[in-house]
Amino acid sequence: MHIRVYLFDKRMSPYFDILAVDSDLIYERRGRIQREGGIHPQWFHHPDAIRVPESVFSDFSSAFRDSHPAFNYYGPTEYSDQEITRLCHELTFGVRYDKSVCSRAEMKDAISKIIALAKHALANGQSLLVLGI
Repeated sequence: MHIRVYLFDKRMSPYFDILAVDSDLIYERRGRIQREGGIHPQWFHHPDAIRVPESVFSDFSSAFRDSHPAFNYYGPTEYSDQEITRLCHELTFGVRYDKSVCSRAEMKDAISKIIALAKHALANGQSLLVLGI
């Protein structure tokens, strides 16, 4: 009988990238009518983005779902004024710290960085772009 053991390596886990972007620069425009053709490639793996491992993000992803009706876990989601305000409220008051894969300190650190970035986006009239796994 063979037993296989799989070790979880945080460096290999997928990430969520979160960054503040001007709303008119998020989507790539195509054609004569300039339809939205998808997210600009420059935002993927952007150096200014907050990178949150999926193992940590999954513990408080309900805050993102509750604050935006069209939240896409596996793709991009744009949060504008009202959604950013609701997200900050959900992250501040709606997240429970249960025993999970990640440590509580790791989760609190990620949440505080996201709230700071969200407040920065609100102050500068930007959108918060969340790029899922």
